[in-house]
Amino acid sequence: MMRVPVKPELLRWACERSRVPQPRLHHRFPKLPAWVRGDDQPTVKQLEAFANATHVPFGYLFLPEAPEEPLPLADFRERQPGPPSGDLLDTIYAAQRRQDWSREYATTERLEPVAWIGSETLQSPPAAAATRLRALLDFEAEGRAQYPTWQAATKALADRMQHIGVLLSVNGVVGANTQRKLAPGEFRGFSLVDERAPLVFVNGADQPAAHAFTLCHELAHLALGQAGLSNEDLGEFRHGRVEAWCDAVASEFLAPSDQVATARDDLGVERAARELTRVLRVSPLIAVRRVAERSALPPATFDRCYRRAVESLPAPKPSGGGDYYALALRRIGRRFARDVIASALEGNTTYHEAFRLLGVRNSATFAKLSSHLGLAP
Repeated sequence: MMRVPVKPELLRWACERSRVPQPRLHHRFPKLPAWVRGDDQPTVKQLEAFANATHVPFGYLFLPEAPEEPLPLADFRERQPGPPSGDLLDTIYAAQRRQDWSREYATTERLEPVAWIGSETLQSPPAAAATRLRALLDFEAEGRAQYPTWQAATKALADRMQHIGVLLSVNGVVGANTQRKLAPGEFRGFSLVDERAPLVFVNGADQPAAHAFTLCHELAHLALGQAGLSNEDLGEFRHGRVEAWCDAVASEFLAPSDQVATARDDLGVERAARELTRVLRVSPLIAVRRVAERSALPPATFDRCYRRAVESLPAPKPSGGGDYYALALRRIGRRFARDVIASALEGNTTYHEAFRLLGVRNSATFAKLSSHLGLAP
């Protein structure tokens, strides 16, 4: 049986890049420790299986040394957890492919550029920028009583972002692979700036209570015209100029200062936060952060209140079940899916290409996805 000479350092690199737990890899490849030590070598079939398990291109394992894989966009994370994982890179690459297709589609269809992209600068007062963005999305504080919960308000915000031209994807895994869960500790979202195909990705594995803040933070990046990778944490206050500005815009967008100022001082931090949640339909995490900003809480007090807000959140729903097509559209993005399906139905995109872009395998799934969007195949 033919063995393949592969450098141990490349095997170690593939393991680290994949972030697959070592016990799982060792269980699947019992001889992996011997390969890494150089005491044994894998067969071609074993190495192919290893490449698939670690999500590394097979040819990379024959390189003279591990390749450098720089992030293909600006990195605004203040806490960077080492080199980017394969999960993060594959997610960014997939988003870029969707953006490329959408840019070409918008050009072919002669769609107007999205005028508000790059309309703000770091000199723009965050409150003024937030006011303009709220008006653009028609998401004023006074109108949020129509939503029964903060979760419903977050969904409405996501829908409205897509209505003003944003390609939006909320996904907690790589593509549809539930074995490749995205790590919120590595990133919470990113934005890709383009006047014809602006894109926002939200890490769906993060707390749902943080999603609205991430949406608005990335919206601010688009308005600023600066694409980038973010790791915004509602429990922290950042100091980098761009991230601090985007955080401030997100805070003002969701809970305007004049609304926060009406919270009664005699209620205490947590009761005032609950009142903001009720009135503005923002999550408890966002509400506590805004009250803390207004009251200039000491860090220890804020940390304690924030932890209690996290503990008050509803338990996450068990994975599995639910509406497959609704989940698929959330992951792909309704705007992107609608454009791809419409292009295929009009004969401008092949069905093979449409299936690839949408991540579907057959015409039956394509038809049902189309039906969910009100498009008849």
